[in-house]
Amino acid sequence: MKILKTDVERNPFIGMFLQTNETHSFLPPTAPPHLVGQVQDALGTQVVKLFISQSPLIGIFSVVNSNGAVLSKQAEAQEISVFKKLGLNACFMDKLAPGNTVLCNDYGAVVPKLVERKQAQEIQDCLGVAVLRAEFDSIQAIGSGCVANNYGLLAYNELDDGEIKTIAEHLKVKSSARATNNLGTPYNKYGLVANSKGAIVGSLTTGFELQRIYSTLSKE
Repeated sequence: MKILKTDVERNPFIGMFLQTNETHSFLPPTAPPHLVGQVQDALGTQVVKLFISQSPLIGIFSVVNSNGAVLSKQAEAQEISVFKKLGLNACFMDKLAPGNTVLCNDYGAVVPKLVERKQAQEIQDCLGVAVLRAEFDSIQAIGSGCVANNYGLLAYNELDDGEIKTIAEHLKVKSSARATNNLGTPYNKYGLVANSKGAIVGSLTTGFELQRIYSTLSKE
């Protein structure tokens, strides 16, 4: 598994601007060539450039797996068509930002209970995986606190052991660990983008944090 450190215009919170699944990575049109190259190298994906809701915050306004994309309700028709042309289902969240709310991989998805059952069913149909609605004492925005690929789960630091076990079992991953990035930032989503082939992390991420990310998300 390859891990590269980078930033977006000197902003180490790269997870706010990037989104990925196993085959495609989504970046804003303003992404510089060196970032495109790093994403292709680490994640082994084809890069697609677009805005969502006319915003470069791709990681906040979308969540993707290999089956579908959950998008902000404000996503425009031409933006939605990009995902559909790639063969992905699309559904929409009206009141909440998908990237902050939905944690998913190709085996499952987790949302907080503040997501209504009807919305959870729409997400399930879109992503093609079972959705778990769960209550967490320390965080509601579970999508911002955690990152998962098809092998591992990087969990928000304040989740207890039982909560982490529940999430990991639902996502069918082999490993899980509490983690941070960018010098102790607990919101893993904001400083990290990963698939099963690699990861892109914020430029301030320490060696200890890198080792935790690698050992948890790597197939090896």
